[in-house]
Amino acid sequence: MSGTLRVRLALLMGAAVALTACSNLLPRSRETSQSQWGSFAEAKDAYDRITPTQATLADLRELGFDPERTANVRILSYLDVQQRFLANPSMRIDDLDPNVRACLAAFSACQGLDVQPKAIDRERVGNVALDIFDFRRETVETGWSFAALILLKDSVVVYKTWGGSPNIHNYESQTKPLGPLQDMGEFAGQRARDAL
Repeated sequence: MSGTLRVRLALLMGAAVALTACSNLLPRSRETSQSQWGSFAEAKDAYDRITPTQATLADLRELGFDPERTANVRILSYLDVQQRFLANPSMRIDDLDPNVRACLAAFSACQGLDVQPKAIDRERVGNVALDIFDFRRETVETGWSFAALILLKDSVVVYKTWGGSPNIHNYESQTKPLGPLQDMGEFAGQRARDAL
């Protein structure tokens, strides 16, 4: 083996090792709702400070539940609220919380806030070379999401409920044994089915 060939082979192997070791070369993304809460606990703490029959729309805005300043806060009309609570035909209005019934009976004086702040990080991990050439892609998703439904009658909170995920941690792995050729095979198969 000539000296030039050895140098080229050594450089190629070095590049392959460098690519394999540099997982920070893989894509990352972050999905965040603009809000004053930096965590699930902060959002839940703000929610806990809402006192039904006392808190007003102005109080909600101070706590961060403001559709004009906080992302993912949706204003619900009384028809939206009705659809939310009576979506299932087996549910009857008499089965609902008395405060929900009173809100719905107020028609246009009833409105809701559907609040869904979140912070989700997605990071591809693993072998860079396998990822780049589409043989194996591993993704880790971490973060939190909070959800609250707040009903107001004449701008006063009458009902609230919450849920969410304080600790999201998901792992996804996609393997394509043929790498970039896998998609070509699937494309050719689809074209053949379309031609029939």
